[in-house]
Amino acid sequence: MESTRAHRITLMDPGSRGVKTRRTHLHLQRAVIVLAVLMVQPQAVCAAGVFELQILHFQNPHGFLQTGDCCDLQASGGQRCSARDQCDTFFHACLKEYQARVVSTGPCTFGSGTTGILGGNSQSLWHRGYDAGGGGVEDGTNGDISISFKYAWPKSFSLVLEALDHDNDTTEPGQLIERVLLSSMLNPGEQWQTYRHHGRTLSLEYRLRFRCDSNYYGPFCNKFCRARDDFFGHFSCDQSGSKVCMEGWTGPECKEAVCRQGCHQAHGFCTVPGECKCHYGWTGPLCDQCVTFPGCVYGSCTEPWQCVCDVNWGGLLCDKDLNYCGTHQPCKNGGTCINTEPNEYQCECQEGFRGRSCDIVEHACLSSPCANGATCVEDPNNFSCICPKDWTGNTCSDGDCRFCTHGEPEPSEGKGESFKIV
Repeated sequence: MESTRAHRITLMDPGSRGVKTRRTHLHLQRAVIVLAVLMVQPQAVCAAGVFELQILHFQNPHGFLQTGDCCDLQASGGQRCSARDQCDTFFHACLKEYQARVVSTGPCTFGSGTTGILGGNSQSLWHRGYDAGGGGVEDGTNGDISISFKYAWPKSFSLVLEALDHDNDTTEPGQLIERVLLSSMLNPGEQWQTYRHHGRTLSLEYRLRFRCDSNYYGPFCNKFCRARDDFFGHFSCDQSGSKVCMEGWTGPECKEAVCRQGCHQAHGFCTVPGECKCHYGWTGPLCDQCVTFPGCVYGSCTEPWQCVCDVNWGGLLCDKDLNYCGTHQPCKNGGTCINTEPNEYQCECQEGFRGRSCDIVEHACLSSPCANGATCVEDPNNFSCICPKDWTGNTCSDGDCRFCTHGEPEPSEGKGESFKIV
């Protein structure tokens, strides 16, 4: 572990070796500045994945160290090493950058790990909690080493795996039984890759894999995706780490709600799926109707706050009738109506009538208002028509259908009727 820490310091300050060599004042100042910045900045780093090694089986039939000596006491009676006092075997793994020819010395660039004491000279570890997918007890005696990886996984790597004997009588970290040097490549995934080693002292079977941490994806475990359903997004993650928006949400971060179908894209918006809120100046269920100028009566708009008057209407608020004659027909007794200005009119009266609306009779009978030969009789306020037989109505223009045949009045005897126009 000390070698790992030392290497990490080298990575953070790659010019430190030059500092120690040249001892220049300028470089010392730079080093102090770098250290100060590192102390101020937060040091939390999320691991991208984990390198896993599992010891499956090892066999050291004679109980030898790499030197050819016994791990513990030498036996008497023809056996070189005691069968009662066997090796206390454990393993140490050093993971580093890819090397064509692996060097066992030097820092463990990517990290290191150690098992607990797994057994004596030979041991099979399949019974210690492993299943087809791996994973067993985590007390150090299952032969499992996990090395967290804090950067994008480079796929290619070199591994120095050492089988060691633990000696209670010394302070040494362990006496070397066998050293395995491996350069290989691993793609992230759940599948294990099995390796076998047959050395002069020890035979070994182990397996390796690299798994992305939770929420990390991709061939280098450097694509981050964490499912969420909150203000910052509404999505899950597929197997490649791409965001899959929940129903009703869209956009790169799945933060944009899908509005009600038909909601105007420019004039409407929504904060939750299925909604359709209108921007200022627009209205309607789909926000496709503009709001007219306040007080607009007989007008419409194509843009907010307009008041485009309907036909025959005018004025700022479209409340002035430009066709008062056609709308109200104010002229009576056959008078002709003329629109003069908004909400104003003038009547040209028939002969014998006067007044603003031709409603005052002067000589009503001059215009011969009575039809079908009726007799017109004037009075101080109006006139009346004395109808001949077979005709009726105010101006004797209606047939008297009491004697009609096929819709026409028939001749009948009798006196005419008199109608007064009021």
